[in-house]
Amino acid sequence: MKNRLVWILAACGLLSGALIAPAMAQKVWTGSMDEDWQLAGNWNPSGVPAASDPVVIDGPEGTTWPRLEQATGLAQSLVLGQAQRGRLTLGQTAVLTAQSLLLAEQAGSDAELVIEGVVGGQLDLPAVIGGSGDARLVFRHNQSNYEFRRPSGTPVDTSGSLMLVQDQFFATRLLGQHSHTGGTRVRRGDLDLFGGQLIHPAVALEVAPEAFDIGALFIRNGAQADVGPTLVAGASGSFANLQVGPNTTLDINGLLAAGVSGTAFVDATGGVLTAQAVSLGSNLPESGQAQLNVLGASGRVFVSGDVDLGGPAGLARYAISSGGQSEIGGDLRVGVGAGGRAELALGVVASLTVDGQLGLDNLATLHLEIDTFSHPVIQVASVLIAPGAALQVPDPTDPPDPGSSFVVLEAPGGISGTFGTVSLPVGWSLIQESTRLLVALALADEIFADRFE
Repeated sequence: MKNRLVWILAACGLLSGALIAPAMAQKVWTGSMDEDWQLAGNWNPSGVPAASDPVVIDGPEGTTWPRLEQATGLAQSLVLGQAQRGRLTLGQTAVLTAQSLLLAEQAGSDAELVIEGVVGGQLDLPAVIGGSGDARLVFRHNQSNYEFRRPSGTPVDTSGSLMLVQDQFFATRLLGQHSHTGGTRVRRGDLDLFGGQLIHPAVALEVAPEAFDIGALFIRNGAQADVGPTLVAGASGSFANLQVGPNTTLDINGLLAAGVSGTAFVDATGGVLTAQAVSLGSNLPESGQAQLNVLGASGRVFVSGDVDLGGPAGLARYAISSGGQSEIGGDLRVGVGAGGRAELALGVVASLTVDGQLGLDNLATLHLEIDTFSHPVIQVASVLIAPGAALQVPDPTDPPDPGSSFVVLEAPGGISGTFGTVSLPVGWSLIQESTRLLVALALADEIFADRFE
């Protein structure tokens, strides 16, 4: 049992009511002596709880709360925060065996279960119930490879607020289905949704939301996340990393706000990300970055509303490449009239569809990659180009044939304005029509020919 925290359901005979021994008296935590769970004098009636005892940990602010450290704690059932407050800390090598755990039972109550200091630990919670109050599961361990597991089909059921907090610089893995009505906060370290489900569509998911946080959320191995009304990644000078891996989905029932005031990288690498709106880099520092990358043949980003890139400083970048696709139901604004830089970048195999207007503001860059066999495809309703906007096409690794031309953008509603700066390979030219942008290669330009000998 070393390095494992295990909640064990009763055997089938116990669950059916057979051979049940009479329960001992309810044990209520007093903390009158210290924080040691194993000290008899901390309980009323006196005595360390046994496996058949219902246990209640509840008291006012200022109560000395129990800690289980390098020992095994027993309970028939455990209520943490019944009418007031309750807190329990499970430390290094602690083992707690109970049939059920109820957090914050009554309205107005508050409960916190803190798991820390475990090396390669495992926590099985098949019977965790959130009550009507506010409850938190906090992972504050100082080693990696910790697993928090729930069987599929047994979500946390709560009418109050149950929040999962990752608060240390290492990894916690979620398996099974998790429904936290108080939301999820990944302050420090990695939260790995490995084939499981994270479901709280009405409350926020926050990755690195506070100053000096370094947090990451990995969605992989067929995992699903359904969150909202916001997903905040990177705030208050923090660093956030969010990855939506192959064959996974992240559904945001509202706004994806990445790089609010801290650096954030969001990658849909073979996975599908959906949101109602996206904001990248709205209040970055000068050195800050906010990036949304759509990568891989199955990488997809679908936004039903508007997408805004940029703010007063820093760099906001929306990049689609390697077969990635994105569809935007509203407008795509690259640069929002502030002092920060904004970039829309499409690789050689990439597509972007915008039902509304594509706006390229001052300090905005449209970056396109073209080679012999492929080029990006942008389809928008209309385009508005500010005088300070730039178009950039880098030198190709596999140059197209001389005389080739490519339609890189189509806008049936028209293109207004022209690029202030155009950067193209030698011998290439930009052709701007009323509803199309084309890139063309010269037929017989001496410089161009020398370059491609």
